Amino acid sequence: MGFSKELLYEVLETYKAEALEHELAFSAKRRELYRKSPELAELDSALRESAALLAQYVFGNSDAKSAAEITNRAAGLRRERDALLVRLGYPADALVYKYACGKCQDTGFVSDAMCSCLEEKVRAAQSAQLSSMLDVSKTSFSTFRLDYYSDEISEEFSVSPRENMEINVDICKEFVSTFALSAQNLLLNGAPGLGKTFLSGAIAREISAAGHSVVYDSAIHIFTTFEIERFKQGDKVTSEKYVDCDLLILDDLGCEATTGFTTAALYNIINLRLLKGRSTIINTNLAVHEIKQRYSPQIYSRVNGEYTLLYFFGEDIRKLRQHESHRIG
Repeated sequence: MGFSKELLYEVLETYKAEALEHELAFSAKRRELYRKSPELAELDSALRESAALLAQYVFGNSDAKSAAEITNRAAGLRRERDALLVRLGYPADALVYKYACGKCQDTGFVSDAMCSCLEEKVRAAQSAQLSSMLDVSKTSFSTFRLDYYSDEISEEFSVSPRENMEINVDICKEFVSTFALSAQNLLLNGAPGLGKTFLSGAIAREISAAGHSVVYDSAIHIFTTFEIERFKQGDKVTSEKYVDCDLLILDDLGCEATTGFTTAALYNIINLRLLKGRSTIINTNLAVHEIKQRYSPQIYSRVNGEYTLLYFFGEDIRKLRQHESHRIG
């Protein structure tokens, strides 16, 4: 699993800011203690000198006896300092710098691996990012209502909207349960107001909670981002997240103005994610054959061959909810 570079950079910047704030607060507290007791300042200074001498002996391959003498002297100074702090009414470790995370010492990494504290913060940032576009507190499989879909058999599809949605929900749940095993791709297709965004949001919530990186964005914003970065120099961190995240949910495909650039950008996103083995969900009002006409045969070929199609039909749920609220009111 991997988080987007953009999100990781943002969180690491907060790490730096928090670490600096913590260091400044500790320095201020130390200065205040030194002001109250000059003896503390002298003891601390002697301890720093002992540490520097010990380092010289260790790296200079000096005799063990001299190193032991310095170590014993430092231990005595430390005991004296701690006792003085207690007499002044402070904890014995008041002049010991304490990291927020002892494992990584507030760097976010242990050796070359991401520390659990950083991973937790990136997950929280990702959840906040998703929440800014989706109401993830409400978009869940447990709150998805099948009663909005009719039991009446559709002549066009030979199945009722409710039976069709039961199948769609089962496929979406399977997508979540098998996500870590292999790359999967879904095309959620149908008219507005039939639950495409809701179900893809429910998937995003589950996948993100499992610790995978999820990016949810509209086609218009994604293509605009690529177009802006085409004219910029240097790093492409923002657009890279659409290719590198574990799951990309591309919403409202077909609502953007279609140009040669957007077609090329869409092809690159789809093709690169297939090559990298990354999962993608596309929400669109376009029928599959319209994707071929609007974009390109190459895009149609990859979508038709590599994506599971979930078709949505029935009555507009937004309108049904409005009627329901009017009745309740």
